[in-house]
Amino acid sequence: MVVRNEPIISVNEKVFIHGGIVHQRIYHGNSPFAGKILADALMENYWNKPAAGEMNTMLTDATEEKTQVVQIRTVKNEMKYDLSEFVVKAGKPVKIVFENPDFMQHNLLIVQPGTLETVGAAADQLATDPQGAEKNYIPELSEVLFSTPLVDPEQTIELTFMAPDTPGEYPFVCTFPGHWRIMQGIMKVVGPEAS
Repeated sequence: MVVRNEPIISVNEKVFIHGGIVHQRIYHGNSPFAGKILADALMENYWNKPAAGEMNTMLTDATEEKTQVVQIRTVKNEMKYDLSEFVVKAGKPVKIVFENPDFMQHNLLIVQPGTLETVGAAADQLATDPQGAEKNYIPELSEVLFSTPLVDPEQTIELTFMAPDTPGEYPFVCTFPGHWRIMQGIMKVVGPEAS
């Protein structure tokens, strides 16, 4: 570890002192330091880099964009989700852990604001399509932003995505035939200023 603002004291061509530690000068044949004296390479490559505390702050900032995890379960025998609303931050990563303890299949779609009826009508049409089940009853519409396949009883699936950049109320819905009218909720996307 290079200690910032500590002088590198050259003792001789084989030894130098930095941060109170005695170091041997080493020549690395296949490294970026090849052909350089190690002390010179350290000065050139690290002296003006952020100190350890600053680096930790930079790493913290980079990892602050942690994924928000949202747990959603179906309610047995009720064709409902256990959440009617959840909040996420615009443009941030989200992971929905969708658990289906019910006795029938369900899916979960997140759709554009104001398009629930359109997506629902298209889902109704899929119920008459011989390939509807193969398509997981997910309408092929641009209004559908994110979706899980059909999740079998007693199964769990994860859906990971970046929340939309535009704040608003994004419906989430099950499009298994006959479900969408009652099995729905809202993903509320808020701007960065909301806490």
